[in-house]
Amino acid sequence: MRWIVFQIARFGFGHPHSRTIFQNPDNIDEFVERGVLNRDQVRLIKGSGVDVSTFESAPQSEGPPIVILASRLVWDKGVREFVEAARLLKQKGIDARFALVGKSDPLNPNAVPEDQLKAWDEEGPVEWWGFQEDMPSVFANTHIVCLPSYYREGVPKVLIEAAACERPIVTTDMPGCREIVHDGKNGCLVPPKDSESLAVALREVISSPEERTEMGAYGRRLVEDEFSLERVVQDTMDVYDELLESNGVEKRA
Repeated sequence: MRWIVFQIARFGFGHPHSRTIFQNPDNIDEFVERGVLNRDQVRLIKGSGVDVSTFESAPQSEGPPIVILASRLVWDKGVREFVEAARLLKQKGIDARFALVGKSDPLNPNAVPEDQLKAWDEEGPVEWWGFQEDMPSVFANTHIVCLPSYYREGVPKVLIEAAACERPIVTTDMPGCREIVHDGKNGCLVPPKDSESLAVALREVISSPEERTEMGAYGRRLVEDEFSLERVVQDTMDVYDELLESNGVEKRA
């Protein structure tokens, strides 16, 4: 299937005056190495951008730290690893709460079944909050955002939103995920499918309120500089201007 997709992409994106926008450099490298695109045909624009006036900085609340995984609840997002890490930390007496934010998708064969989500919620390693419409409020009432995804992302929007709200991030060292996390600066990168490493990283961030504050501030600056909606829109319009100019058309005013 991947081979077929790349053949279609080679045909569809092969026009010499076209430009293809990617959200992370790993995907650029793969398309170039496979001969689908040339380097001069690709442009990197990180993520789809977030409105930094909607996802605002918020002080961390008092009480035990709350760690959330907010996502489509499919196994590839590292849901099992998150639950296992939460269980390990609770067994070690770590005073923290862990919650899954999102819903199951019965039409997706890779979805975590709703019965499993309810069982976890009743058993206690994690809470299941279900789908939440107001994510800025969710971030404001949590302390750490985790996404142990183990498949190639673009750049997960939930992590950009979390960083904009000054929440430290613990995620996997995978394409897309690592674009929004500077390891040790605004969060931690861990190996994929490794619950024990995930638990170690979460414990480190949970145990240090001052470090969480510093990481949050760094993440906010990173989003403002590289991932804001205004930045992404401007970078996208620049690509159109480049194409117009290369075809002898005046750039927009």
